[in-house]
Amino acid sequence: MLKKYEEINASPSLFGTTTIVPREPAPFEFSYAYEDGDGLHDQRCHDWEVEQTFLKWRDAYGEERALRDMMRVFGEDYPRKGMVLAMGTHGQRNWQWMIIGILRLDEITQPSLL
Repeated sequence: MLKKYEEINASPSLFGTTTIVPREPAPFEFSYAYEDGDGLHDQRCHDWEVEQTFLKWRDAYGEERALRDMMRVFGEDYPRKGMVLAMGTHGQRNWQWMIIGILRLDEITQPSLL
């Protein structure tokens, strides 16, 4: 994963710069399996906030607990309470939709207009 991060950092950006914010990439890839109108998907989550959450929890609680808490929060709590996957493309893979964000979102019900 670190090698891929270094490759991305070395590639030019849209604005002609090559430096991206330095960060430690997570040693794990986080993904979601889901189904939509096109069928079943299993996609890696490219949300840097998810990776940073893991790194922060790992530093605070250790790797085993961080992974367990990640599964509980992002794999159980969010889906049960309500969530959406923000989908988009990336400059490195502009032909492919990917998960670029995870949002916890309560279901919104519209009150009757009558």
